[in-house]
Amino acid sequence: MIDFAGRLKDLRTTAGLRQKDLAEALGVAQTTIANYEQGARFPDEKNLRRLADHFDVSLDYLMGRTDVNLAARDVQYPGGYFREEQESLSPMSPMAKQYLDLLLAGKREEASRLIHEAVAGGTDVGEIYGDVFERTLQEVGLMWMQNRLDVAMEHYFSASTQLIMSQLYPHITASAREKKTTVCLVMAVCGEFHDIGARMVADFMEMDGWKTFFLGNNLCSEHIIKAAADHGPQVLALSATMFFNVEELARSVRAIRGVEALNDLVILVGGRPFNQNPNLWKQVGADGFARSPAEAVKLANSLVETPADSPRVPSH
Repeated sequence: MIDFAGRLKDLRTTAGLRQKDLAEALGVAQTTIANYEQGARFPDEKNLRRLADHFDVSLDYLMGRTDVNLAARDVQYPGGYFREEQESLSPMSPMAKQYLDLLLAGKREEASRLIHEAVAGGTDVGEIYGDVFERTLQEVGLMWMQNRLDVAMEHYFSASTQLIMSQLYPHITASAREKKTTVCLVMAVCGEFHDIGARMVADFMEMDGWKTFFLGNNLCSEHIIKAAADHGPQVLALSATMFFNVEELARSVRAIRGVEALNDLVILVGGRPFNQNPNLWKQVGADGFARSPAEAVKLANSLVETPADSPRVPSH
């Protein structure tokens, strides 16, 4: 992995700056920048932060501790969401609002009954997942980030939704399209305990006819590689919800790419960090990313159907 001196020189040259230009921007002597890049000196905390801000990179990336750049703007933002992400959330449907209110009031049985009655009345399960489960989980995440909801209630809401999702599984298998020969493994990476989004992806893939294995959360690279060897998937979907787990996801991707038998495996990624930074999937070495379960299915189908000798061009 590159060190601080090499990273700084790479950032400077990539930006088309001379040492003199960077020195003037920071208010230091050109020899100071030269010494930094030669490894003869290391900046104090003030200049280290100024360099990170100047190139819009994280301190870990600048210091060469990670090859994944999570800039400060990607991990620190008011209320937990960028303004544009808040504005991108669609209005909740009446059913979603009712479901949200019921669970926030601790009425899990009533919330479950609401969903089952909707499905019995002909509402598509995929629609329930997208318009109700996914949308209300977004809202709960926003409320938690803005300190309008405590972590215990956030966990209750997620656990209740997962329980209700499991109750719908017979409807998922009943509504599945003609079975395909393609296999997909879905999981949250090592250290990541938020897996409800990954489970939604697995269910959507199954509804599309894929043979799907949902492996849950906290899967480290050696276990992922073993599972891939056992099941022979065409697609591996990895999830990270917390920003500090992105580097672990990147390590898993690197480990998988190092196994010759898995060279043709398509790796998709998803989770809040990738939604915040649409180019992050490239940094971790994936083949593409999806913002939603429905997008994951569409992207998986397009990449697996691509001829082996053609370049993969994700839709994002």
